[in-house]
Amino acid sequence: MTDPEKLETIVEMVRTMAPEFKAEVLKHLGLGNTGKYPDGKLDPSDEGELRLMISHSEDGRIIRLDFGKPTAWIGLPKDHAVQLAVLLLEHAGAKLEAFPRQESLGDA
Repeated sequence: MTDPEKLETIVEMVRTMAPEFKAEVLKHLGLGNTGKYPDGKLDPSDEGELRLMISHSEDGRIIRLDFGKPTAWIGLPKDHAVQLAVLLLEHAGAKLEAFPRQESLGDA
């Protein structure tokens, strides 16, 4: 089994978990708020840095962004917005060679 296949298996398992167990698993994955404000607090509703997971359905028709918690809005520095766009397009099956892919946006 390849690493991408393993990841898809894990994503499917998390997707079908009971909500209380899913919350515990997501906590271990580091999704949700980190308690950090790497670009400062934008306004009173800013809850800080948010780690998310991007995945797609087995047939590739649905792209999923899992924020690990209810989320009203996200704000991104321009370079992170470009990387998020690239990741979304890759999950949608686009072949992009013009943009270098980063493994983690959270540590960039």
